Amino acid sequence: MSWFIDKVKRNPKNSLVVAVAFLVAILFFTFTENYKAAFVGNIIPELVGVAIELVLIMVALDLIVKKQEKEKNKKLEQRAREYLRFIIVNLLKNKSIFERAVKIEPRLKDFENNPRDYEFLSQERELNQAIIEAIQKSLDGLESESVISHIKTHIRLDLPAFHSLTPVIAQVSGKHLKKWGRILYFMTLIDEKDDTIKNMKVILGKIIEFDLETSRLYKI
Repeated sequence: MSWFIDKVKRNPKNSLVVAVAFLVAILFFTFTENYKAAFVGNIIPELVGVAIELVLIMVALDLIVKKQEKEKNKKLEQRAREYLRFIIVNLLKNKSIFERAVKIEPRLKDFENNPRDYEFLSQERELNQAIIEAIQKSLDGLESESVISHIKTHIRLDLPAFHSLTPVIAQVSGKHLKKWGRILYFMTLIDEKDDTIKNMKVILGKIIEFDLETSRLYKI
């Protein structure tokens, strides 16, 4: 009996159709003497009506499920976005990087006192891109030991959390997962090897691509 219940739970739409058809058949053969006349005159119109109702119900249920799935995926994307925000904020906390970046993108002055105020919102894609590109440019030629140490320290701390979030990103979209995988790859390079500035600039570029993919997916 348990296998039957499990099957119904897995396929509620199909189970509903079978149950209705079975019930109609029982009622038909139980209470009708003139099968053919009753079938043509009464049962067929009833079945057509029931079929139309079932189709409408299934379409409505499908729309509800898709909407719920989209909302769920959007929340998962927001979780990932918060982790990407940490990378940007940590870079802005470095005085050398910030002073260079604010000359390129004056709107960064809004976050001078507290870089944590930068929210990396999906609906602010133009601002996000401008800020990230300003940070990228500010890293050019900035090879001081303090800057490299700052980047490596934060990347090393964030890397395990980024790895653990990979299954979550897989539920958002394949393209998001691909961008996330590349970000992880270059974070690992920063942690284990040299070329810190070069790899950090690549990561920032992938964050822009991630943000753009979100804009496309959710039509923001």
